[in-house]
Amino acid sequence: MHLALNGYFLNQPTTGTGQYTYHLLRELQDLWDGDISVIIPGNETTARPEGFDRCKFLIAKPPWHGGMGKVWFEYAAVAKAAQAAGADVLHVPYFGPPIGSNVPIVVTIHDLLQLVVPSLKGGPLVRLYNQFAILGARHADFLLADSEYTQRDVERVLRVPSTQVQTVYLACESRFNPESAVGEQERLASRYGLEGEYLLYTGGLDLRKNVATLIRAYARSGVATPLAIAGATRSRSRQFPDLQAVAQAEGVIDRVRFLGWVEEDDKPALYRHCLAFVFPSTNEGFGLTPLEAMACGAPVLCSNASSLPEVVGDAAVTFDPHDVPALADLIRSVVQDGELRARLSAQGPVQAQRFSWRQTAEQTVEAYHRAIAVFHGTAA
Repeated sequence: MHLALNGYFLNQPTTGTGQYTYHLLRELQDLWDGDISVIIPGNETTARPEGFDRCKFLIAKPPWHGGMGKVWFEYAAVAKAAQAAGADVLHVPYFGPPIGSNVPIVVTIHDLLQLVVPSLKGGPLVRLYNQFAILGARHADFLLADSEYTQRDVERVLRVPSTQVQTVYLACESRFNPESAVGEQERLASRYGLEGEYLLYTGGLDLRKNVATLIRAYARSGVATPLAIAGATRSRSRQFPDLQAVAQAEGVIDRVRFLGWVEEDDKPALYRHCLAFVFPSTNEGFGLTPLEAMACGAPVLCSNASSLPEVVGDAAVTFDPHDVPALADLIRSVVQDGELRARLSAQGPVQAQRFSWRQTAEQTVEAYHRAIAVFHGTAA
C-alpha cells in the first residue's frame, strides 16, 4: 500500500497544522505497512525535513508565489503528484483538499472557525477559498475531526453524513511533562523576568482567545500574584484588541507581564513553574495548549466552551468564558488554596496521558483503509 501526504506545513513547526503533520508522520513511519510519499512545494534546493528516512519527498514547484501558489499546490499539484506516484490513498492534513481525485482522499479538519465565527470569515478572496475547501471536503472519501465538537460542526456546516467523519484526538509531545530540568527557573527569570510565583496564559491574542476577559477577571480578583501573558499580536486589526490598554484601564498594568513571543523550548518550563494556567478561549477545535499545561503538572483553569471539556475532563476547573465575576473568584481560589492546586497538579498529567500520537496515528491508518473501501465501493 502506498500513502501520499500533503506536506505543505511540514516545514512550519510553529503552526498547529505543522506540528500535527510532523508528529503524525513520525508515527506513520512505524505503523504504515507500505511506501510513504510526502508532497511539498519548492524546487531542487528545498530542504527536506529531517527524521523521515522512510519517506520519499516529491517536490511540486508552484508557478506563482504567495497565496496563488498555495492554491495551485492544494488544488492541482497534490492530487496529480499522488496519482503519478501510484498512491493508494492521499491524506490532506488540513482544510485544503482538492476537489476530486483519482486517488481516495482523507482530510483532517482541525476546526471550522473561519466558517462559524463571523469575525473570522474574512474578505471575498478568503470566502471564495473556503467555498473550494467545502467542496473538496464534501467530495473526500473520509474526514477526520480533532474533537467531537469539531465533528458536529463538520456534519452541520459541511452537511456530510456522520458515517463519513470520525473524531481522532491530537496529543502533546513527550517534552511536556512534570520533570523540571536544571536551570529552568533561572532561564525564565533571565529571559522573561519571571521570578517567584505567577499565573500564566499562553496562546493567541485574537478576540476568540478572550484574553481581555482574563485581564478583567484578574483585576477583579484582587490577587497580587503577577499574570504572565505569552503570545504575539500578528496584526493591528480589530481581531487583536489592545490588551495593554485593557490592563491599563483595569489598573493592573504593573502586575500583568506581557512576554511577547516565547520560544517553543521554553514552554514546558513556563507551564511547570506557574502557580496556575488560565485558558479563557471561547472556541477551540481541540485545545492543545491546556493539554500541554496539564501534562506539565500546572493547575489549570479552563473555559467550558467548544471542545475544551473533552480535552481537560475532570482534571481542570472549568468556567463560563463570559462570566468575569466567576473567573475572578476562581483565580482568587486557585491562588489561595494550596490543596486545590495540588489536586489539579496531580490530575493533569494523568488526563494528558489519555492522548497519544501513537493512538492518533493508529486511528488515522484505520481511516485510510475506510477511505479506500469507500472509494472502491467495498465499504460495509
